[in-house]
Amino acid sequence: SDSPSRQSSTRHVAQSVEQAAEALAKQKSSGETNKDDHIRVLLAIDQDKDWGLADLDCLVRRNIELFCASEDDVSEANKTREMGEQISLNQVGIRCINCAASTEYDGYCLYPQCLDDLFPAVRAFKSKHLHSCPCFPPDQKARFESLKESSSASFGSVVRDYYLRSAEALGLRNDKSGGIRSTGVSKPIDGGYKKTAE
Repeated sequence: SDSPSRQSSTRHVAQSVEQAAEALAKQKSSGETNKDDHIRVLLAIDQDKDWGLADLDCLVRRNIELFCASEDDVSEANKTREMGEQISLNQVGIRCINCAASTEYDGYCLYPQCLDDLFPAVRAFKSKHLHSCPCFPPDQKARFESLKESSSASFGSVVRDYYLRSAEALGLRNDKSGGIRSTGVSKPIDGGYKKTAE
């Protein structure tokens, strides 16, 4: 059957953490997150492999994009949320780049409440969605299934620390009122924790 039509197939991917941080902040200022001319901001960055993330985790991160919640996103997300868990305008979420670009399927997205929640949010994305995403390209799905069999996942305090540092490199910060916000300011990743060759 034909693959789902894609709204975002022509969108460019940010080529650096600095460009990504700026692009995400522009989403916030424009209030629109699905325009074709917007730069797509992936969770994955060039340093993922340098810090020793497993191939499986690198692939998963490449299939996740960051976005700032629009008024429509907030309305949709809060339909099933309790008052204390309400999403607010411009709160940063993560979503599947595959079904987010589809006009035929509801996209999968999560709103981590703080930067420390990004790590478990990505784990949930991997276990609950990616393997069954109807828009996951067949070649990538085959690669994903192969890596699940042959590649161990990344764990440990260094990996969690890297998730925090890479998020800050993308301009993300915790909001004192709850949730994650985009600042547009990339914080350089300290190389002190970089995994070295044995």
